[in-house]
Amino acid sequence: MSSGAVSLIVAIVGVLGTLGSSVWTQRLGQQTKAREMAHEAERATIQHSREQEARQYNELRITCSNLNVRAREYRDALNELFFALRDRSVTAEIREEVARSRREYRTTRGEAQMIIGDAVLDASSIVNRELGRAYGILMRMDRSQPPRRDDSLDEAERILQSVMVATNVMRQQMRNELGVSASAGPPRRPTTDPAVAERGKAGRFGSTST
Repeated sequence: MSSGAVSLIVAIVGVLGTLGSSVWTQRLGQQTKAREMAHEAERATIQHSREQEARQYNELRITCSNLNVRAREYRDALNELFFALRDRSVTAEIREEVARSRREYRTTRGEAQMIIGDAVLDASSIVNRELGRAYGILMRMDRSQPPRRDDSLDEAERILQSVMVATNVMRQQMRNELGVSASAGPPRRPTTDPAVAERGKAGRFGSTST
């Protein structure tokens, strides 16, 4: 083989080697970039899941707080009406406060039913029922409507006291659901599983008129 042929073969091999190295380097870079993009996508999914759960938890916390406050305001307004009826000193302002607190309580409870868990919903239903009973008795007495069986100030007072107990139970269930009660175990932690966070968005329904 002539020296010219050898030189040509060497040149061809060199070119092929250079091209092969370039292609290999390019493929390696593409694979590395693909892995980085997949890693970034996974991190973004986890971060989104954590942020979503944090928003859901904050919404639940605000909802529980509002429902607790509105239930107690409604109970306080009914309690004020009870004392006014007993003392024969009912005023338009007292009646308006009952109407306002009842309206705000019903609105808040309607919104909460879409968010709170079953245990809180069950406890709030007892509060709702007892508030409704007290409201019915006091309104019939205030409006001089025909009384129902057991309608009396004594019965209204007993029911209002039961509302206080039921409200405390509801508040404890709220603390359990939020993970801030000693009996509830460790506080909630953000999940890294999007499916778990998605299930957390499911609302619960229930209704009891007041």
